[in-house]
Amino acid sequence: ELKYISKEKYLPREYISVSLLEAFESCPFSFYLKYYLKIEPPVKDYVQRGKLFQDILNAKYKEEDTDKLIDLLPEKDRELAKLMLSKANDFENIISIDEPYTVDLGFDAEVKFMPDLVTKDRIIENKYTSGYYNPKSIQDKKQGILYYIGIKKKLGVDMEVYYQLFNTRTKKVDLV
Repeated sequence: ELKYISKEKYLPREYISVSLLEAFESCPFSFYLKYYLKIEPPVKDYVQRGKLFQDILNAKYKEEDTDKLIDLLPEKDRELAKLMLSKANDFENIISIDEPYTVDLGFDAEVKFMPDLVTKDRIIENKYTSGYYNPKSIQDKKQGILYYIGIKKKLGVDMEVYYQLFNTRTKKVDLV
C-alpha cells in the first residue's frame, strides 16, 4: 500500500528514514522490490548477529540481564560477544535507548530515526563490524548527520555524534 504524500509523490512509508534513503541510493531496483513489491531479500547471518548484538547492548544499557540474549547467538560467537560487551563504553545520563524520534524537516513527509543511545550530551551509534565500519568510513555517514539535525530540532540541543565501533576482527572497541 502506497502512502499519499502530495499531489505528485507517493512513498512506500508514511515517513522518510536513513535506511529508506540508503536503500534507494544503493540500488533503486532492489528498493522497488523491497519497499513497493514487499519482496524481502534473505537476511544475511552477519546482519542477524549485528542486530542481536545491538539487543545485547540495549540490555546492558538498560541494566538488564544480557546472558539470555548472548545464549541466542551461535555458540562460536558467544565468547566474542562477551568480550566485546565487556569492552563497551559506559555512558551516563542516558535519555533514550534505541527509541524512535520523528521530526518535520520541511519535506512532504516526516523523518523518522532511531539512534542507539542518546545521552545528555551525545548521540551514540553502535556498529558491530569486522572492519567495514572504521573511523574513516563513518566520517560522512548520512545516519550521523540526520541524527545530529534531528536531535537538534527535536530536543533543541546541539550534540556530537559518536560511533562506538565493535571490531570483531581486531577485538577492539573504539569510540570515534
